[in-house]
Amino acid sequence: MIDVKGISKSFGKGANRFYALRSVSFKAESGESIAIIGKSGSGKSTLIHAISGLEKADSGSVFVEGVDILKLNEKETDKFRAEKLGFVFQQFFVQGDETAYDNISLSLEINNAKSSERTTLIRQALSQVGLEGKEKSLARDLSGGEKQRLAIARAIVNNPKILIADEPTGNLDSQTGAEIEQLLFELNQKGTTLMIVTHDNELAEKCDMQITIKDGEVQNVKRRGVSA
Repeated sequence: MIDVKGISKSFGKGANRFYALRSVSFKAESGESIAIIGKSGSGKSTLIHAISGLEKADSGSVFVEGVDILKLNEKETDKFRAEKLGFVFQQFFVQGDETAYDNISLSLEINNAKSSERTTLIRQALSQVGLEGKEKSLARDLSGGEKQRLAIARAIVNNPKILIADEPTGNLDSQTGAEIEQLLFELNQKGTTLMIVTHDNELAEKCDMQITIKDGEVQNVKRRGVSA
C-alpha cells in the first residue's frame, strides 16, 4: 500500500521559495496501477521522488508498504528503495558500452545479491521483458524499444513491490510505446504495484487510479471511472 498524507515540499528560501507540492494526499492499494497526470512543472516528478525517498518532503508522511519513508535515515532509505522499489525513466539510462548482463548486474550488486544467484536472476528478468539470449549484447547495439526493455529488466530483477515509471514511452514511437505499455501492465497483473507518470491521457485511463496534479496540488482523483 502507498499512503501519502499531507506532504509538502518547497525549494529555496524567503521570497524565492517555491512550493513544488502542497499538502498532497492519496492512498493506493498494493497491486494497483496508478497514473500521475499533469503538465510539466506541476509537481509530478517531485511527488514520485518524495514517495521513493529520493526527496524528503518537508512535512506530512509517506507510508510505503507500511513504512514511513520520512522517518528513515539516509542509509535505511537507500536500503528500503533498493529492496522494494524499481525505477524506469524516459531516458533509459543504460550503459551503452556494457552488455545487457552487466547493466542488470549492477542492480544486484547494489542489493548485495549473491554472485551465484545473479546469472539466474538476470536471465529471468531478460526473459520477462522479451530479451532472451541478449545477455552478451552491448546496450548501444539495442533498438530504442530494446533499451527500454533492458531498463525495465534492470528495474524488476530484484522483484520490487512497486515499479515507478516516469514517462516510460516518451522517447519511443507509437508501436514500440504500446509494446512497453503492455509489458508494464503485464507486470502489474502479476502483482507489482505500478505507478506511471505521464502526459498521455489514453495511457492514464488504462490505470486503476488517476491522480491529476496542478501547481503542486491534487486537482482530482479518479478511480475506475469515479471521481473523488
